[in-house]
Amino acid sequence: MQLNRLFFIFYRIIEKFTSIRPESYILYSLFYFYYLIFFRRFILPIKKDYGDKRELWEKFRFGKISNLIEFQENLKNCLMQGPINFENSMEISIRGHNMLKGKLAYYFKIKVFLFFSYIACLLCPDVFLKREGLRLKDRSNNHQFYVLFYSFQYLKQFYAIDTSQKLLNFLEVRLKSGMLNEGSTFYHLGVLSCVYDLICNNLISMEAMKNYPQLTKCIENFEYQYKLLSSVNFGDRDGTLLAEPKETSLSKSSDEARLFKSVYTHALSKDSMLFINNITDDKFGTGGHFHDDYAHFVIQRKHKTIVYDLGTYKYEFEPKYCRREYHNMPFFKETPGVEYKSRFMRIKRHETFNKVSKYFIMFANVYGDKSIRRYFLFKTKRIIDISVGSGDVENLFALDYETFKNGINSQSVLRFEFSNLSSEKLDTNFYYPDYSKKETCLHYKLKWSLSHSSTVNRLMKLKINV
Repeated sequence: MQLNRLFFIFYRIIEKFTSIRPESYILYSLFYFYYLIFFRRFILPIKKDYGDKRELWEKFRFGKISNLIEFQENLKNCLMQGPINFENSMEISIRGHNMLKGKLAYYFKIKVFLFFSYIACLLCPDVFLKREGLRLKDRSNNHQFYVLFYSFQYLKQFYAIDTSQKLLNFLEVRLKSGMLNEGSTFYHLGVLSCVYDLICNNLISMEAMKNYPQLTKCIENFEYQYKLLSSVNFGDRDGTLLAEPKETSLSKSSDEARLFKSVYTHALSKDSMLFINNITDDKFGTGGHFHDDYAHFVIQRKHKTIVYDLGTYKYEFEPKYCRREYHNMPFFKETPGVEYKSRFMRIKRHETFNKVSKYFIMFANVYGDKSIRRYFLFKTKRIIDISVGSGDVENLFALDYETFKNGINSQSVLRFEFSNLSSEKLDTNFYYPDYSKKETCLHYKLKWSLSHSSTVNRLMKLKINV
C-alpha cells in the first residue's frame, strides 16, 4: 500500500506540472506492447471527439467475448481510441474480471493478458489521497475496490494466494449506517454485489467474514436491499454492477435486519413505496459522488416511479445535476448549498439533521439563521414543508410524464397544496433512469417569496393517495 501511495504522489506531481495523466500513457503502452507481441500488428490511434468518456469506457469492458478473434478485435478497437481508454486501472480491472470469469481464461494469450492487467493495477493504483493537515489520508473510493476485487480473483485462481483480508478491510472501514460511504446507493449495491458473489462462489468463506461485522450484516441483508433499491434512482445510476445477485441462504428474514439508516423506506400501501435520502457527507467517496439531495424523496407505485431524482446524465455535465436545484427539497436562494471546488472536492456549507418517531420523520437543512424542515407524516400519508426565515425559496419536482401530462390536478395520486406560493410552472423535460439514458418527464418548478412579517411559513402540503 505504501508503494501505491508513492506511485500516486509521483503521478500527481507529473500531472500538476505537465497537465499529462501519466497512468493513461503507461497503461496504454503496456497493452500496446502486449498486442504487438501476440498479434504482430501495428495500430494507429484514431483522432476524434470522444464525447463522454464514461460511455466510451463502457463499450470496452470486454463482456461476452466467446473466442480469441472477438478478444483480438475488442482489444484492437480499444487501443485505437488512444490513451483515453486507459486513464484508470478500475477499467483495466473490469476488463480483466470479465475475461477471468469467461471460458477463455486458461488460453495462453488470455493468461498473459490477465497477468498484464494485474501488473497494471500495481503500476497505476487507482487510489485517491487527500491532504489533511500535514498528513496524507487514504480516501480511495469504489475505483480502488474494483482493483482489489480483480487482484484478489486473479491471485486466488492462478496462484492460490488469498488477499481477501485487504479487500474486506477496505470495505469494513468505509461502512457507516449500513451503507458504503460513496454518497450513492447504486455504488453501494455494485460493490456489495461483488463481495456477495465471491461468497456465493465459495471464494470467501462466511468464517472469514466474522472479523468484519458491519460488512457481514450488509451481506446478510443484501438480497433485500438489492430488490428494494436497485430500481430507485437517487441521481447516482452511473455505477457498475459486475455480478447479478442470486437468491441464496445467506439472507436474513427479520425485518429489523433489513433496516438501514442511509435510505429511509416506508411502505405507503401494498404496492407503493416511499424512499427518502438520508446519505450524509462523509470522508470516503462523497467527494466524487456526493449529491446535495438530503431529504429528497422518491415515490414508486406498482414498481413504477412517479416522483424522480433527475440524477446524473454524463460525466461532462458533472456536477450540474448533483446540485440542490435538481432535487425536490426546497431551498433559500441566497443561502449556500454544497460548494463544488474541484473534482473530488465538495464542501457542505450547511447543517443537516433529522428526528425519527413512530409516526413521522423530520429532516432539516439549516443555513445560518434560515432552515427548511420537511415532515413525513406516515399515518395520514402527508409530506409537509416548513420554512424558517424570509426570502426567496425554490423547489423542483421531477414527475412521471404519463401520470401528470394533463396537469397537476388531473390525477389522484398526489395532491399538492401550497401556502405563500408566488409562481408555479409545469414543463415537459427529461430525466435519467440510468446512466446516459434519457426519458421524458415533467419538471414542476415552484417559487415562494416570504416576507419578514412571518418567521415560520408552511410552503407545501402533499397528500399521497395510495
